[in-house]
Formats: sequence, C-alpha cells, structure tokens
Amino acid sequence: MHPRLVFHTGSFKGGSTAIQSALASKSCDCAGCSILYPGISPKEGPEKTRGQHGSLADALLPSKTKRRRKHKQFTRVADHMRTIGADVTVISAEKFEYVDPRALEACIREYFPDFADHVRIVFYVRPHAERLISGYAERVKHGLFLGDLEELHRKTRTLNRPHQRGFFYHPRLWQWRDVFGSRLTVRPMIRDLLFRSDVVADFFQQILDDRPFSLAPAAEKNSSPTLEDLAVVRHFHLTTRDLGLPPRLQERFGLKLAQALTSPAHPGGTRLALHRSLAEDVLATYHEDAAALDRDFFTDSPMQTALRRALEGAIPEPQAIDAARHLDAGQMRQVTAWARTSADMLSRSHPDDASGGDRGTD
Repeated sequence: MHPRLVFHTGSFKGGSTAIQSALASKSCDCAGCSILYPGISPKEGPEKTRGQHGSLADALLPSKTKRRRKHKQFTRVADHMRTIGADVTVISAEKFEYVDPRALEACIREYFPDFADHVRIVFYVRPHAERLISGYAERVKHGLFLGDLEELHRKTRTLNRPHQRGFFYHPRLWQWRDVFGSRLTVRPMIRDLLFRSDVVADFFQQILDDRPFSLAPAAEKNSSPTLEDLAVVRHFHLTTRDLGLPPRLQERFGLKLAQALTSPAHPGGTRLALHRSLAEDVLATYHEDAAALDRDFFTDSPMQTALRRALEGAIPEPQAIDAARHLDAGQMRQVTAWARTSADMLSRSHPDDASGGDRGTD
C-alpha cells in the first residue's frame, strides 16, 4: 500500500471525539501498518497524544485570523510525515466540514505533493434529527445558544449553503465530491450500518482497506447530557453571561460542568427529544436533503428512514429547558448563588483572560 494521507473531516457530532481519542491513544493495532496522528505545535512533538487538528482547519477558513500560522503548521506536519514515514497519516478536525474543499486540495498540493493522488477524505453523516438534538446540546454546553430546541431549528433550517453552519449535508458533500471524486468516503453515522456497530472500528476499517486490526477498549467520550443536566448548564450560562466572566473561561467552565454532570457515576435522567410538531417540521425541512444523500452517497435510504423514525419516536409535548422546571425554589437559589460565586472567583483568578474560546463547535 502506498503511504496514505487521510483527512477525517467530521462531521460535528459524528463520532469525531471518539475517533480522535483512539488515534491519540494509539488504540488501533494493525500488524504491518503504522498510523501517524501528527502533532502541530512545538510542544506536542511529532505525534499528538490528545485533541484534534482544529487549528489546521482554522487556517483554511477565510474569516479566521489564525490562517497566518498556516505555513508553519502545515510545514511541521509535512516534516513529521517525512521523519516518521508511517503507512497512514490521519489529520482530524470537525471544522474541516466547513472548509472549502478547493482550499484543502490546494493545501495538499502545496504541502503534501507526494500524497496528492493518495489522499482519502472520510466524513460521517449523522441523521438530521439526531444532528439537531446533539448540536443543540453542544451549543448550550459551550454557551453559544441558550434558547430552546425549537428556536435552534428555526435558526438553522434556512442555512443550506456549504459554508453555513446548518444541518444540510448534500450541498456541502456534493462540493467535496466535485473536488475529490472517489477519494471521498461518506459513511452513515447509524450504529446498525457501521462496522462492528461502532464508529471507531468503522473508521479504522475505512482507512486500513479492510486489513485485520484490533482496538483497545476506550472510555466513553463526549457523552450526551440529560435534559435536567443541560438545564443546569444553561442556567449557569444565563446567570453569568452579564457578570464579566471572560468568554473563554465561561465556555470552559460550562463544558467542565456538563462533563461532571454526565458522569457515568450518576446515570438516569430524561433524554433530549423532539416533540411531535417539531419533528414534523424537521421532516419537512430535511426530507429533500435526506433523499439527495441517499441517492448520491448511500445504498438503500438510511437518511430518509432515520427521519421517519424520528417522527415515529417523537414525544407529544415540548420539553422544558428552564432549570426552574426541574429544580425547586431552594435548589434554584443554591444553584444561582453557586453560579454567581463561581463566575466571581474565576474572573478574579484570571483577570486578563478575555479572549474567546474555540467557538467553532456545532
């Protein structure tokens, strides 16, 4: 097998965190085939041990100031590839989903010319209704959106151009296919259709050309918060957003809070779900996109089937995201006091940290 360069381009909420964790921890063992997950900063060295390549995607987004570091970062990755000489190099970041594929192709030819004909683009498509629900939870955790699920749907249902951060896939993927042709692999993020019913195993099967491999067990990453836990995280953001807490710290604290609340040690709670009228609107909004995906990228009709099942599984009434609907008056007083105190202490301990965090999430 000629050495290969793989760009794992997402999508958001398409199993990327689990795949990146497996790459960074070297969880995959494939006899006779080496995999490089390259570092991109001087502190990392030749190989990453955590995280993703979001700054490489940033460098290709026209509105990003980080693109000034493009040459240095891509040159460093190319140097690591030459030094290590792995059979497969993987660059992974969800934000590549919103990169113009022509910009990535030009970058490949500039920095990785020997791999121009040996590039694979791997993209996982999460069904539309699930993407809306998971995208909503993610935005609330980051403090990027604090309305309810139906409000997010109204905000995103017209974002159907490739560069816009909505939940339409076909226009975006068609643009990628136009540039990369058969080098693009699109997979449905549907458990029953994945190799071993697992997105991590499915990813390695794709990039290793069906060579036998084994995977070390991995702890669950980026698990979904319950409705009750998400309501508490949202209340934290609503309570602290006008208290002068630097955006980066507010985002990080919200993420840490969500992570603590979704600990496996505290199971239970209500799953986020679409209510009937919202599910009907989601079906009407995305049925053409689902049909186009099934026609051009999949066999059978997994995306249309998933939309219909979302409608069948919808609950009768909207879920309440307000914390006051889940906590009594005493608990609300305690949670509000805790949020205000936390914001005050964080602001005092990090007075100069006023920059925004990584706001590129789904």
